[in-house]
Amino acid sequence: MKKFFAVAALILGVVVGQIVVPSQAEAYDPYENDANFAYVYSGHGGTMYLDLNSVNVQAYDPPHYQIAGTFVFQPATSNNASTNESYVEMRFNYSTKEHFERSNGGQWQSKDVRGDSAISSRNRAMANALFRAAYRMNFYN
Repeated sequence: MKKFFAVAALILGVVVGQIVVPSQAEAYDPYENDANFAYVYSGHGGTMYLDLNSVNVQAYDPPHYQIAGTFVFQPATSNNASTNESYVEMRFNYSTKEHFERSNGGQWQSKDVRGDSAISSRNRAMANALFRAAYRMNFYN
C-alpha cells in the first residue's frame, strides 16, 4: 500500500509540475502583442514581424513602387537564440505582379512567389506585409 501511495504521489507531482512550471522550450515573444509590429509569417523555427515604424515609401510611380522596412525574426525557442533584424527594400511592379528585393544594401533579386513552397509563401507574406503597411492593401492575392 505504501508503494501505491508513493507512485501516486510521484505521478501527481509530475502532473502538477508540468502544469505549474512552464516549458523551457516556450519562448517569450515580445512582438506578439505590440501594435508597432505586424505579424508576417511563422516558419523556419520562429515568427517574422514587420516593424511598422520603419516602413518608408521610397518611390511612388504607379504601377511601380519602392518600399523599405525592417523585418524582425523572433526564434520559437528560448535556447539563447537571438532576434534577427533585416532592413529590406522591395520594388513592386503592379502591372506584372512581380517584386524584387534586396536586404541590408545587397543586390536586387527577383523573388518567386509562385507555388506552395515555404520560401514562396514567405516571400509572398513579406511583400504583402510591406505593401499593406504602406497602402492598406495586399500586393498579391
